Amino acid sequence: MPTNPGHGSLSGVDLEKLAIQQMTKDFCRIKVLESPTVEDVLENLIRFDIAHFACHRSVDSEDPSNIHLLLQKSGVVDKLTVSQISKRNISGQTWIAYLSACSTAGVDAKLHADKCLHLSSGFQLAGFAHVIGSLSPADDDICVFLAKSFYCSLRKFGTKRSNRAVAEALRNAILEIRLNSLEPKLWAPFIHCGA
Repeated sequence: MPTNPGHGSLSGVDLEKLAIQQMTKDFCRIKVLESPTVEDVLENLIRFDIAHFACHRSVDSEDPSNIHLLLQKSGVVDKLTVSQISKRNISGQTWIAYLSACSTAGVDAKLHADKCLHLSSGFQLAGFAHVIGSLSPADDDICVFLAKSFYCSLRKFGTKRSNRAVAEALRNAILEIRLNSLEPKLWAPFIHCGA
């Protein structure tokens, strides 16, 4: 979602989409959902091994189960919440949820210090074996580079669903970023949760 009503644009989303298409064309099917609604996303989650989200994330100061990814429906924000995701039972049908959005694995200490509910945990509860998320805000250009490097590394493992492949692909991508930038705030936010 390069744009959302009332939120800043994400200039790297289209570049990230192209990089993913280029890196994955040989080893997995791709379906790009342009301006998807919550309904579109929930309907398609079980149809593909990997769900990649490149969008904004937002918090709910009262209820952490309402933390959400910003999608859109008819030009209006459509919220894909932790609650909606975690109620899905897609165990064994999907492999990776890649959340290229700020703080998808982070907990806002001021609002929910005693909670461990965040978007990444919601995808794990739904049955995703692996979730790639971020603990804090992520740089848009770094998200593009990370996604391209992650899928390039994952492609080397072929179509074999290996737990090690996912963790290793993220590690390789982060190490590649570290070679080009000594600033931890650019590479440190990204984490792998799962098997």
